[in-house]
Amino acid sequence: GEFNDWNPDATPLTSEGVSGIWEAFVPHVGHGAIYKYQIWSRLHGQVVQKADPFAIHAETSPKTGSVVWDLEYERCLLYTS
Repeated sequence: GEFNDWNPDATPLTSEGVSGIWEAFVPHVGHGAIYKYQIWSRLHGQVVQKADPFAIHAETSPKTGSVVWDLEYERCLLYTS
């Protein structure tokens, strides 16, 4: 994502066993940062970029990035309006 200058090798994911869950900790990523997952398909032998299916926010079409969203940020906006 933006936080690693879109370098897929800079932030590798690690597998959480047989659960199918992969994770990475990325320090200092802020509200509004855009990211995607880069996935290598063993079945098709190709690399694809995918949006986060569990992201709270996403870029507006035709862009396809996921957006880091701090729920506290949204709550603060509601209370200060």
